[in-house]
Amino acid sequence: MSQSPRNTDTVPPPSESALQQLFAEAVQAHQNADLDTARRLYEEILRHANSPQVACNLATVLRAQGATRDAEKIYRDVILEKPDFPEAHGGLGNTLRDLGDLEGAVAAFSRALAQNPDYRDAHVNIGNVLQGMGRYDEAAQHFVRALDLRPDDEETRFTLAAIQGETRETAPLAYTKNLFDSYADRFDAHLTGELQYAVPTLMRDTINLVRAEAEDRQKLRVVDLGCGTGLCAAAVVDLASSIHGVDIAPRMVAKAQTLGIYADVACDDVVTYLGAQDRAFDLALAGDVFIYVGDMAPCLEAAANALVPGGYFAFSVEHRDEPGFALQPTARFAHAPSYIAATAANAGFEVIKQQDIVVRLDRGKPLRGDLYVLRLR
Repeated sequence: MSQSPRNTDTVPPPSESALQQLFAEAVQAHQNADLDTARRLYEEILRHANSPQVACNLATVLRAQGATRDAEKIYRDVILEKPDFPEAHGGLGNTLRDLGDLEGAVAAFSRALAQNPDYRDAHVNIGNVLQGMGRYDEAAQHFVRALDLRPDDEETRFTLAAIQGETRETAPLAYTKNLFDSYADRFDAHLTGELQYAVPTLMRDTINLVRAEAEDRQKLRVVDLGCGTGLCAAAVVDLASSIHGVDIAPRMVAKAQTLGIYADVACDDVVTYLGAQDRAFDLALAGDVFIYVGDMAPCLEAAANALVPGGYFAFSVEHRDEPGFALQPTARFAHAPSYIAATAANAGFEVIKQQDIVVRLDRGKPLRGDLYVLRLR
């Protein structure tokens, strides 16, 4: 870090060693996801010293906090000052992706890779953007290179397998955890706004219809599987005597806990969590959980343990016309109705409602799905 000149008559500027100590504390806070502290410390350093690295770190924090335009400006300012800084181009690429400028993101990642062809994160990130754009062959090239650089990266290996049409039973837990941890701060706005995600409302309406047909008016003990930021729970809160959440992503759990509608929120795998419950719930919800799970049998069997007899399990899937389930090039799973009916029956459930739905928009087009309500026999 190089200190900028300061005109002060009373307080001397921090020494180089003091600034280094502040930087170490900021990085530690950043790594611990204490973003407010990290931001304050990075900003304090930049008041006394000009450091492109610290500025990029600050931009990364701002992006994580949802201040995406502020992050973009910092990255662009750093690039103007230091054009040969691949991490700044990579950070700008991530920010432009968040803003929906996918072509701009690809260009930024490409500039980063032109400066450092072994920049593994840029290969992964440009691969993810290209995959989301449906440019699968190009994406695969970057994922292959990323695996050359780090062969033990199971998340990238899973994504490459999806593009190459390989079979998988489920997504790695680390893949789902990291995907949603990185998505936590912009999840609600992106999903319900740009992607027009309507599953929570559709799920609530379908549950109401099922219960009306059964003349079931009791308040329900609800478990929200893969609860995310609480969109499904919020949709059914007036039906519930209590709502319990579980999610594999710690930052999603932290977001859900702030809502004040959950009795508790566990950070755990849903199968492990359900297996530890015994007839504890009347209703289980799983909004867009099974798009990251191919083989549904373990979850349905665990849910049968956690629900009371006659309890309901409501969930959404992406639709598949062919039998069984499949990992798609999007790295999401799709399930056939015949597979769900058979797997549900084997776990002790009956399908009492199946509804064709539009899950959300995908590249601007409606994404076909199915909404199910099962009842435990």
